Parts: sequence; structure tokens; C-alpha cells
Amino acid sequence: MPPQKPKHKVLSLEEELQIASTLAMTHPSERPLNQQQSSRDIKKKMKEACRLCEYCRQRESKDEPFKACAKCQSSFYCSKECQRVDWPEHKTICAQSQRHKRLEKLATTLTANVNLFDYLKLAIVLNLDLLNSSPTELFTVLVPLVVEPEDILDFARLRGQLPPSTTTLSTEKPAGMLQVGGILPSPPGLLSEESVLELTSNARAERDASWSAEEAPVGVIVFVLGNMDTRSSIDAPVIIPPHVMKMAKKAQPFKQNVPTASGCLLHPMDQYSCIEYINTSIRLDKENQFLLRREMTPSDVQIIRTSATKFDRFLDVNFPCILIQRRMQTEFIYRPLLDKSTSDFGPSTEIHVCNLTR
Repeated sequence: MPPQKPKHKVLSLEEELQIASTLAMTHPSERPLNQQQSSRDIKKKMKEACRLCEYCRQRESKDEPFKACAKCQSSFYCSKECQRVDWPEHKTICAQSQRHKRLEKLATTLTANVNLFDYLKLAIVLNLDLLNSSPTELFTVLVPLVVEPEDILDFARLRGQLPPSTTTLSTEKPAGMLQVGGILPSPPGLLSEESVLELTSNARAERDASWSAEEAPVGVIVFVLGNMDTRSSIDAPVIIPPHVMKMAKKAQPFKQNVPTASGCLLHPMDQYSCIEYINTSIRLDKENQFLLRREMTPSDVQIIRTSATKFDRFLDVNFPCILIQRRMQTEFIYRPLLDKSTSDFGPSTEIHVCNLTR
């Protein structure tokens, strides 16, 4: 009799998810462990981040610190005159102060994580094809952020793909973590050309002191959170340094140790694998060294629940849910859930945001 093949154990969905949640991604250009930032380094870099006046976009200096809006404490001004002129615009979001402050903290913390931010810049280079773009052209991109359960099993439970647990999700604020939703082109009207020039004036001067425009493109990242209300977005001027441009030129793949015959899964370098690398790194940061663990709000929970809905068409109101569905098509951790997914929005789906204006 021929030898019988060993029987492979059929894993439950819960077991598949637990295994997938432990698989790290690596890249040849990532910083070695002995050069990684500590949480203290990240906090220090966050304090060094300069604020911009909400109205004139002047950069804050140590000698002349800006004053916050007395009501919301989340918008800053260089003078009383700027605050007075900006009030008609600012009053529309002043009541949403907690949401804006939360987004500011998340965006500032993410950009203070040097290694993670380098891969976000790399994703922007690949998304906008900056290697072949005009070096003098300033770019603007929309980067949606979302807070998801830190436990992938809770993610599946919220979506109804695993039965509820009596020991998890019993609190009003489940343990969560930041995840990057993707890189999207800036919708028309979000930032005027004049605003982009004002926002990037200091970044361009800093770039020109060390590099040429071809070596280091400059632009603006517009961070938004949850329901995509861009009135409470965070605009972050950014320089793409030469070492990130070189990473894009080399296009070395990411590696993931997956239980397969080869023992390793290669992810070709593209914007999706860069985002997956960031999100996987945050997920595996159990000790919160990146400082990107956050409690989930009811709005965060509702977005995850609604992401299990099948949408017939794209609308701005279901935008964050569709972004989650698209990420589920590209990130390895979600593969066990795909057969049960209701999404028609994969990575090839073009998403054009037309109605997000200020």
C-alpha cells in the first residue's frame, strides 16, 4: 500500500485569524532594532512639532508660542486678529473640538514615528508616481485614519463574522489601535493652490537648504478621521527625503513569514504593501512603543460594524466603511474573512471623493 499522506488539521476561523495576527512583515530598508525609536524619543519628537496658525499658516516659534482657542483648545492662532478673522470659519467646527484634538494627537504621533512615517511617504511616492512627476509640482494627498480593535477577533465579532464573546467587547470603549486607511488623491476644492503654497513655504525652504526639488518632493498630507469630515482635518506639510525616493527606485519586496512550503511570502512593493507594513507593525506593537493604541469610540465601533454591509454604490457617507473593505482585499490578516466578506470594492476600485470640501 502506498504511504498515506498526513492529514492536515482544519483550522477554525478563529484559529486562522489568531495565526494571521502574529505574522510580522519585514523590509530591507527598515531601521534595525537597535536604531528604532523608544516611546520617549517619539514623545520628544511630538513636542518638537511646530504648530501652524489656523488662519495665516505662520509657523509657531519657541519664542512666541501660539494661543489656543479658549473654547475648544484645539485650534491655535499667532494673534488675536487672525483668530477674529477666522472665527466665521472656525465656529462651524469649534463644537467638534474633541474629535479634532483626537485626530491631531493621532496624526502627530504617527508622523513622529520616523520608521512608520518613512513608509507612509514611500506609499505616497508610489501612489502619485513621484519618481516620474515634475519635481517642482507640489502634491496633496488625503490619508484617512481609522481606529480598529487591537484584537482581530473583536474586529470579526463586530462585523458579525464570529459569534459575540462574553469576555470581550463588554466595555463601552474597547481597546483599539490606529490603522492607516490608504492614500487617496486630494478631491477638487479641498486645498487651494494658494493654501498649498502657504502650508509648504517652510518645508520648501528647509528642503532647498539641503536638496534639489528632484531629490526631495514637497507636498501636503491631509489627515482625516472616521466620517471623513474635512472641516476638522489636519494638514501636514511633508518633505519626501532622498532616502525614501531611493527606496522607491529599488522597489525591494516586503517579506512575511507565513506557514507555507517556502516559509516566506513576498509582497511586491506598492502603495498597498507599504500601508500593510505600517498597519501590521502597529498591530504587533503589543507594548505600545509607537503610542498608537487608543480606546475606541462608539463612532469607531459603528464604522467597523457597518463595514460588513454590501454597498451597491459609492457614497461619501459610507466612505470609511468602503476603505476598510478595500483594505481587507489587500492585507494578509483579513484573508480568512474574505470568503465571508460582502465587499465588491477591491484594490482596483477607483475611489474619487468629490464632495469633501471645506
